Amino acid sequence: MKLVPSLPARRLSDGGVVLTQKFLDGVKEFQKFWADPVAVYLRSSSDKTGNLDEVCVSPPDLDFRLEVLSPPAIAQEIVSERSAVVLLSLDDFRQSRLWMTCRDHNVNCVYVSEYSIATRKQIIRETTANPFKRVRRTFWENGQERKRRAAVSGASGLQCNGTPTYDSYRGLSRNTLLFFDSRVTEDLLAEEEDIEHRLSDFASRPIQLFFSGRLARIKGAMQLLDVAKELRRLGVDFYLTICGDGELKGEMLNAIQAEQLSRHVCLKGTLDFKTQLLPFVRSNVDLFLCCHPQGDPACTYLETMSCGVPIAGYENDAFAGVVRSSSSGWLGPLNDPVALAGIVAQIKQAPETLRAMSLGALRFAKGHTFESTFSRRIEHLRSALVA
Repeated sequence: MKLVPSLPARRLSDGGVVLTQKFLDGVKEFQKFWADPVAVYLRSSSDKTGNLDEVCVSPPDLDFRLEVLSPPAIAQEIVSERSAVVLLSLDDFRQSRLWMTCRDHNVNCVYVSEYSIATRKQIIRETTANPFKRVRRTFWENGQERKRRAAVSGASGLQCNGTPTYDSYRGLSRNTLLFFDSRVTEDLLAEEEDIEHRLSDFASRPIQLFFSGRLARIKGAMQLLDVAKELRRLGVDFYLTICGDGELKGEMLNAIQAEQLSRHVCLKGTLDFKTQLLPFVRSNVDLFLCCHPQGDPACTYLETMSCGVPIAGYENDAFAGVVRSSSSGWLGPLNDPVALAGIVAQIKQAPETLRAMSLGALRFAKGHTFESTFSRRIEHLRSALVA
């Protein structure tokens, strides 16, 4: 198997390569289920990604082949030696024509997709202030979408992370799989007893709210504070813990001070995922507050639910798909922190509803663990070989 992810890699002067722990864990899981050797080809980049789980690895020390190459060199490598299947990224425009390269060399290829055209346009609106640039970038995306749709039709299969791309592309592919991304292994799942213990005194204490992720505008981080201000105005007894780091950290700290929110809100910094973050959420969090305006399939959703914690968030396409699939969670209008605060206020008055949603979240997450998801993805790849 050959993997060509959209994730870029930074090569350091000492020969080390910077990538993410999540990606490294994923490759190791592919190796577990795939009998033949696994080779990974990453695009070289000098840019920092902003990912919170970056690690530096030495390629010779890895038990799989790792190459950091230019896009043209990657195109040559994926067909230079016969491989059972090549896993490509539909989200990297440099790869939208690689299905033809594979076809011409009788190599099966499967694409992985995360971003729908609607989500891409949302991101353009959120990140591009200049109206002329917005129009130009939207026009370019429309052109790329035609190439993506051709790639989906021509490839041996498609794996969709989340419902937005699954709903958009499943009619084009001869073999489509829907999955929900998560780093949570079976041994890290919460138990129903954790939920019962956590909620045992819910009526007599503040509702414990939580957010974890990049502190960036595209993740709606500043709107968390708008929700907090409205909750305070409504007289809701709450406490919001925010974990993570990013470009807005300083601005958020200043806003907490200026708005006198320190009684209700704290920035806890970045926590280690397995040893700190998951235990904290399992034991201390009633509700995850999610102000994501765009519909990317954040692994935050399933990872939070694996702790037996439901989510109240904006009705972006990805989260709406999670709620629809799991029957757990609350949806509020996009970019409306006042409405989201109103939902939280109602939850505070409905402990039995919160309990039911917590149990529902955990049940759904148990069906989509790290191991079970990769097992389904491997079976799908095998089916693509004979499709």
